[in-house]
Amino acid sequence: MTAVFSNYRFIFTRNTQIERKNFNFGSTISFASCRLQANKLLFKMKQTFTKFLILSAIFFSSCKNDNPKSLLLNEIQKQGFPKNEVAISFEQFFDGNKITGSIGANLDPEIQPKKFYDLFKKIKANQKTEAIYVRIIEIEDEWPSSDAVYIIGDWTLEELKKQTSTLQPDEIEEGFMYDKPANISVGKKNVFTLWWD
Repeated sequence: MTAVFSNYRFIFTRNTQIERKNFNFGSTISFASCRLQANKLLFKMKQTFTKFLILSAIFFSSCKNDNPKSLLLNEIQKQGFPKNEVAISFEQFFDGNKITGSIGANLDPEIQPKKFYDLFKKIKANQKTEAIYVRIIEIEDEWPSSDAVYIIGDWTLEELKKQTSTLQPDEIEEGFMYDKPANISVGKKNVFTLWWD
């Protein structure tokens, strides 16, 4: 039986020898040798493909787990929610957050998360501010929700009322409205709670 592939002619003989005759060069190799080389090549291809699958799984898993929402949920769970009182940095709460109502759910008209973030970013940049935290009250499908923000620093109550009036908090009071989250360090700074119904 004879098969033609490119410029090679393969002649299968009875003693399982393959005569590979190049039109330019003449040579003969054994069937066993070809089979061995093919098996080695196939094994290397399988190894390479397996490594590719593993690396792909790691890559896509990393992409999935490193998105802002996943990181936020991991941090909330790490702090022991819902058993513990949990508050997250405002940067992490608003990173990737496009869900209107995740904070200030009953405001009318609604205020977009970006407006909250932009104002808190401005307040945080002030030298009077030590830190800003967002209290977590519920884990929802779209995004965790909050009803309060803690601002720690050297502000007075009247100053903060003026600074945050555009966010329309229902109440602003000194101290923690709820139990103090374990991850918040206050020291000698003032604490204020902004609360939305």
